[in-house]
Amino acid sequence: MKITTSRIIPVDLNAILYRNEKSLERMHRMLAEATAESAAAARVPTESASAARVPTEAAVAMEATAELALLSDGARRFSRAAEARQLAMRTYMWEDEAGVWRDLEISSGGSLVGGGGVVSGGFASGGVASGGFASVSRLPQLSVASFAPLWAGGSTLEESARAVRALTSSGLLQPGGVATTLVHTGES
Repeated sequence: MKITTSRIIPVDLNAILYRNEKSLERMHRMLAEATAESAAAARVPTESASAARVPTEAAVAMEATAELALLSDGARRFSRAAEARQLAMRTYMWEDEAGVWRDLEISSGGSLVGGGGVVSGGFASGGVASGGFASVSRLPQLSVASFAPLWAGGSTLEESARAVRALTSSGLLQPGGVATTLVHTGES
């Protein structure tokens, strides 16, 4: 068996990236809120403010407003990235029949492997895409990584329920913990 890790698009890595994108979105939103509060406080003149300090306070408010715009843009950027990753994981990695997510493998060819079989050329809803120069297919191996989206929070309630049922019946849950995989290679 040839191991081609550079051709694998792993579920667990995408789940980790999704969770990081959601964390960065929340962080940017929190910083934007704090910046907005600072900007609002900077706009309120105090009784002790002299005429010479007003331009400085205005400059601070303008700087805070610019920072707020950048933070808000960052929050939107990470939100869009998380949404796109979640959609890609659902579209390409989710195997509806089994109720699990699967790693993808990039290989040469030009076919499209989807939930309903093989389709030639391009993209199809619910399948795995190809761009003509390579095809992408779901790997059949089941591992604990197949359930990483449960931890990441990127699954729907229905997907979560189905994945938990699949995990429960997978044989991965062992006395004393969770097996990484059921494949015995002699290497671990």
